[in-house]
Order: sequence, then C-alpha cells, then structure tokens
Amino acid sequence: MTAQTAPLIASTKATLGFVFAFLFAPLGVVLSILALKETRTGARSGYGLAVAGIVIGALGSLVWLVLVATMLTVVAGRPS
Repeated sequence: MTAQTAPLIASTKATLGFVFAFLFAPLGVVLSILALKETRTGARSGYGLAVAGIVIGALGSLVWLVLVATMLTVVAGRPS
C-alpha cells in the first residue's frame, strides 16, 4: 500500500498575480514574484501561475509604457 499525501494548497498570491497581470500589470508582476518565492520550496502549488503572471504582467507593462510614451511624443510634437 502506498501512503497518500495531502494535496498541495494553491498559492493565493499566484492566483491573484495571474489575474492582476491582465487587469493591472505592475501589481500582477509584484504578486507573481512574491508567489514565485512562496511556491519555489514546493510547500504550495502555483509555480506555473506565478511564472505566467510575471511574463504576462511584464509584457503588459511594456505595452502600456510604449503607449504612454507614444502619446506623450505625439502631444509634445503637436503645434499649439
């Protein structure tokens, strides 16, 4: 007979980091980094969500940065 182990508890930070990566990217990155540290030891599940939250949040932050820089350049270059 094999011993059964209790299922791992999912990291709330990983789940929230993934969700916020789509809604407010910088917060998603921060939460996902915290979740990555929490899940790395194996005490909690959600490592994949944390990595996905970091990647999606970083890309989302980059897109917003480019959009804001483009808008500021267009507004600054327009004659008054």
